[in-house]
Amino acid sequence: MKRQKLLFVCTANKHRSPTAALMFRDHYGYETLSAGLSPDSQQVVDQELVDWADRVFCFESRQAKKLKKRYGVRAVNLAVPDEYDFNDKDLVEVLRERVPQFLDNVPEHYRSTGL
Repeated sequence: MKRQKLLFVCTANKHRSPTAALMFRDHYGYETLSAGLSPDSQQVVDQELVDWADRVFCFESRQAKKLKKRYGVRAVNLAVPDEYDFNDKDLVEVLRERVPQFLDNVPEHYRSTGL
């Protein structure tokens, strides 16, 4: 079975999107990448990344609007504020609660109890 490809996009690609990409690659088995909208991002989002993804996630409504305007993609807005450090346990919990409902083939025990 083909693994679903997930792109997580935040502003600077330092905390939220890399945490999500790591989490859903290592614990859930998806193909994942992360990027940022800022030109100063560690990995800047571009059309190639958007085209690669089966599903694009962002963390704020302004990011969803930019992704739609620049790349014509409807990103899932996870509504996670930029107040977490990389791999913060509270961020992981929020992602565990919000992301799986948008994914294919998530084992039920991940949906109900987390990692």
